[in-house]
Amino acid sequence: MRRSPLPVRLWVASGVVAHTLWTSAAPAMTYPLYAREWGLSTTQTTLVFAVYPAVVVLVMLLAGDLADHVGRRRAMLWGLAASAAGVAVFAVAGNLAALIAGRVLMGVGVGLSAGPSAAAVAESAPDRRTGAAITVAAQAAGLVAALTIDGAMIEHAPFPLHLPFAVLLVFILALMGLTAGLEHAAARPGRWRPHLPDLAGIGGPDLAVATIALVTAYAHGVMVAALGAQIAGTLVGSSSPTVNGLALALFPLAFGLVGLRFKVKDPRAAICVGALSTAAAMAFLAASILARDLVFFLAATFLSGVGYALLVAGGFQIIDAGSTAANRAGRISFALLFAYLVSGALALALGWLASRTGLSFSVFIGAGLMATLAASSIAGALRRRRLA
Repeated sequence: MRRSPLPVRLWVASGVVAHTLWTSAAPAMTYPLYAREWGLSTTQTTLVFAVYPAVVVLVMLLAGDLADHVGRRRAMLWGLAASAAGVAVFAVAGNLAALIAGRVLMGVGVGLSAGPSAAAVAESAPDRRTGAAITVAAQAAGLVAALTIDGAMIEHAPFPLHLPFAVLLVFILALMGLTAGLEHAAARPGRWRPHLPDLAGIGGPDLAVATIALVTAYAHGVMVAALGAQIAGTLVGSSSPTVNGLALALFPLAFGLVGLRFKVKDPRAAICVGALSTAAAMAFLAASILARDLVFFLAATFLSGVGYALLVAGGFQIIDAGSTAANRAGRISFALLFAYLVSGALALALGWLASRTGLSFSVFIGAGLMATLAASSIAGALRRRRLA
């Protein structure tokens, strides 16, 4: 069978990567509307967010290396189908139960497609650094779409709780058609069954460094996607969903620009710089709340994006360096499993805390925990550098 041209496979896989972030952040700008129009508490809105990473974790535990057995295309198609079903539920949702059901389906979709799409990008790119840069840029594009398109539609279009999800659904369906046109790789011999991926060859300490970097990076999603719109509107004082969406979009814009402009040569140095940027972002976030200053909030979202880009690029390169085509998707999924697990737990904890002590105190605690994760990333990277 004639192989699909690498550029086509690369673009389609990048689109699937983008869909994982767009789907993840799809309700980010609607959380304040759910709270206002449906009377949901902060605990309930963060529950909607947290259900998603919890399901992603479960899927990655049970099927983290599924794509290494059935092929990248088939795994991505299954994931896109589940994502489409979840987005469709959101497009017609009228209560909390429907939101939770939709997030479960979205979690299944991203859990099945995140590892295979990242692996397909790595395998289609001309070199490892380019693959990592394209992965980060694709994630940025998905998140920018979620925040800017949804923010503008919420303020200016009809049916703000439904129409943004219809737009995302059209994108996913088109992506399914493109993915179906890719070459179908032969399945690995033997029957697949759920199990933890084979970690031989990558080294425990190196995997730990990469995993803590990805955990720190993905925890940004709690502060931006789960709480960002409420922070901007309630604590910073910006009342325009369009402005708030653009402010939050600085996060993916920053990590997309960094991912494309800077090809990381030393992944451990990238992790250190990314962690420092994360800590600075949390300081600006706290300052934006204390001063009710949108400029400080913009600085926080921008520096968060820089930190995310460098942490993800460094973490993925460390994992990719010790992987092969036979186990790459499984190892990426294994590391992302912990990233999603921590982000889900953090969202639930901060939502519960906000309902009892107020949103501002909860955000301060979250910023402190993020700074602690950043310090852990630096410590791990420096220790592995000395031992290398």
